[in-house]
Amino acid sequence: MTRARWTPRCTQRVVVLCTIAVVLARVVRASRDAFSAHAYLPDYRPIDAADGACASPHARVIAFSVYPNASGDGLENGASVAKKTSTCAMDLAVGGGGRSAGFVGAARAGSIGIDRLAAVVVRTVIEGDYDGVSYDWEYPVSDEDWRAYRELLLATRVALDASDTDGRRRRLSIAIHPSIGTFDALKTFRLDQVTDWIHVMAYDSRSPTGHASLDFVREVIEHTKAHSDVSKLTLGIPFYARSLDNLGDVKTYEEIRRDASGAFDEKENRVGAFAFDSVNDVREKVRLASAAGYAGVMIWELGQDVQPSTREDSLFGAIASEVAKLHVVSRDEL
Repeated sequence: MTRARWTPRCTQRVVVLCTIAVVLARVVRASRDAFSAHAYLPDYRPIDAADGACASPHARVIAFSVYPNASGDGLENGASVAKKTSTCAMDLAVGGGGRSAGFVGAARAGSIGIDRLAAVVVRTVIEGDYDGVSYDWEYPVSDEDWRAYRELLLATRVALDASDTDGRRRRLSIAIHPSIGTFDALKTFRLDQVTDWIHVMAYDSRSPTGHASLDFVREVIEHTKAHSDVSKLTLGIPFYARSLDNLGDVKTYEEIRRDASGAFDEKENRVGAFAFDSVNDVREKVRLASAAGYAGVMIWELGQDVQPSTREDSLFGAIASEVAKLHVVSRDEL
């Protein structure tokens, strides 16, 4: 027997609160998608760098990025960002490092500014036929900022749902850097209630074993498990190396492999001073995230990997195969 789904009843007197309740009910129902990989494709990378992700049934591409203008009432960079195709699940990123000043402009304008930005974002998503939107505000620095962020997410969710006329539900996510303050804000302002995924950038640490070492990742996972609901979190995986001697010295994984000599070693995660994720490391990160109850993994970024993803040394290929194994196990358990 099919159980009826509860939907809050609305009256004119409580239309705003009821709208919020309906939104939250829909997010809860859709929150536990199958484990998935979310892979960024920046505007400076060729679209074919996403071929492997587009071909994977358990992956979504995040087209990076458009960003709010200084006043927060319009978006810039729309001509450069990757365009949605019918063969690819793709969300549109809004903001990013060096691209977030407009969030402050919208927040300072109050609810009018927030609603205006949400409207232009949703209009851009619909016109581009994207499957969702992923915000990346770097960074909210006060309670007022975090409160404005929640309002922006809620306004975006309401507008996305209002556009859902054919049963298609566009998704909403955010990206965050892991810190105690950020995780506290997520809990205080309940951002998980209005998002489908929260992408945790579990890299760029000062760990002596590597900026995204397994030791660091385990610490992030244990902290999140102890202090929050992890069911909407995705674990960030970098496709680039940082020097242990100088964190500002960076190489892409593709550069590491291009310069490599000798036979490929799937366990190798250090070349000279450069530390990076090996094929074995990214597989282990998928397993760690799944075992912890995370919703998936996130990748920065596809253009830093070797091409094509069918190569034995491809990081995305290793992630995709590991995620596929999880889905086989899930079907076997039914």
